[in-house]
Amino acid sequence: MSKSKAPAAEESAPGKKKSKLAVAIVAGVVLLIALIGAKSMLGHKKPAGPPKPVEGKEMALDSFLVNLAGKNDHYLKTTISLGLQKGVDEKKITDHTAAIRDCILTILTSKHRKDISGTAGEEELKSEIKDGINKVLAKPDVVNVYFTEFATQ
Repeated sequence: MSKSKAPAAEESAPGKKKSKLAVAIVAGVVLLIALIGAKSMLGHKKPAGPPKPVEGKEMALDSFLVNLAGKNDHYLKTTISLGLQKGVDEKKITDHTAAIRDCILTILTSKHRKDISGTAGEEELKSEIKDGINKVLAKPDVVNVYFTEFATQ
């Protein structure tokens, strides 16, 4: 009787070895996939886009006194300073002063008093002026626009 039980035990041993090997392989593959997934989730940073330009010198412009758009005879008196990108030659900007002032005057005279009222209106105006000047210069040389004086009547 012992002979009949021995072959059955021998037949099941290779099957158990194959089964354990298959389980070990599957476990290894699952672990590998989990590690790759964790690395991609933790190690992968979203691209931040182009680096924000660093501001260098500031350049003050002469004051502006303009009639605002509309029928109500409202005026704006403002003085603006431009925050130039670090490394930009100030002479390049001063060579285009007339075009820059024209751009700013065109933007300012197109605004109604309600358009430039409050912080949000002023921030939008700064952004529009910066974009307009950079278009005139054909390069993003102006990083910030600062109002050093801003009064409406």
